[in-house]
Amino acid sequence: MIAPTVTTAHGLHRVTWEDPEAIAFTFDMPRTGRDGGLSGELRVTVGPDEVHHAFTTVSSVRGRQELAGYLAKRCPGPDWPELVDLAGRALMGSVRAGEPAIDLRLAPRLETGRYLLDPLIVDRHPTVWFGPGGSAKSLLALAAAASIETGYPFLGSAPSHPARVLYCDWELDAAEHRDRLERLAAGANTPCPRMDYLRGEGPLWTEADRIRRTADRLGSAFLVVDSISAAIDGPLEAAETAVAFFNALRRIGLPALGIAHQTKADSGDQAPFGSVMWRERARLVWYLRTAENGDPNRMPVAFYCRKNNIGALAQAQGMTLTFEDDGLIRIARSDVADSADLAGRLPLRVRLRTALRGGALTYAELAEACESDPETVRKTIQRDGGKAFVRLVGPDGITRWGLAA
Repeated sequence: MIAPTVTTAHGLHRVTWEDPEAIAFTFDMPRTGRDGGLSGELRVTVGPDEVHHAFTTVSSVRGRQELAGYLAKRCPGPDWPELVDLAGRALMGSVRAGEPAIDLRLAPRLETGRYLLDPLIVDRHPTVWFGPGGSAKSLLALAAAASIETGYPFLGSAPSHPARVLYCDWELDAAEHRDRLERLAAGANTPCPRMDYLRGEGPLWTEADRIRRTADRLGSAFLVVDSISAAIDGPLEAAETAVAFFNALRRIGLPALGIAHQTKADSGDQAPFGSVMWRERARLVWYLRTAENGDPNRMPVAFYCRKNNIGALAQAQGMTLTFEDDGLIRIARSDVADSADLAGRLPLRVRLRTALRGGALTYAELAEACESDPETVRKTIQRDGGKAFVRLVGPDGITRWGLAA
């Protein structure tokens, strides 16, 4: 008998024969029991017809004999004992070997930029947005997903390339997200984009195979997980919980945006709630925060970059959401420095530049404007080395600092 072709992709193992007729054994969700036996969801097809689809043990002689007998009754003709034995051995070898090592010189080159939505979402890897409740994380994630789906700049910039999005939701429901999507599209004066939606039921590591199959069927190339805390069933403080979550994302095999919450600790704006692994396993991390402005229909939001494994930390990004009386939601780019509350979380160097827009100031005046102290201001300006700030001596003999040309 001709040797089969064995392929592996994102945890899905396939053993196929093309001659004399197309026969395929597709093995999903592999599990190794305490006795070392291997079982999983096995689908057997002959041509276009499915002749078996069940959770099956492929490592034992008895299990293979029973499967061969069943298949012989369902589809007489092929040499099922031989096929099942070869497929069982091939699947065992494929699962236990995993994906093979490769020569990096032969690895595919990057075909697009490192960002899918620059600078907020990285391509090929997981991004995490976190912040306190009420910071519009889910709404902005939906707007980002709509941008990636259509190429339209809902957040002020277009994606590097459009990609089919699968929005996986553990928080709300399809009706709520449809309403939000329609209001965002109306606010942007553009047709409502298509958006594939999948309701999450269990933790991500048990849903990963269903999500991957759905993504394969739909052609999805980007994933949103809303939210991380709802998509797990272990303690957020445990490293094992975070590792299991990111391993599940890796098994799905798509770049993803995960929405997370903020810890109540003093350093809670530096990393998502729970284990440090939530920050360490993500490749790009942004902290979102809103500011009080006295207008319930207007919400300034700032994005602060807390980690970037593929480049330098990006500057803070500002967005203003406006909720119109007719239901429309408008999103516009804004300057974080224009809000005293949001500007206070910017690096001092950035705040100094903002304060100097109105003219040259002394160390003391800058310290008051930036809610800092004169000595810290002096050290920050000195470290700059004349790139952004210049020393000016006025007719009164007082030294002030201004912006470099």
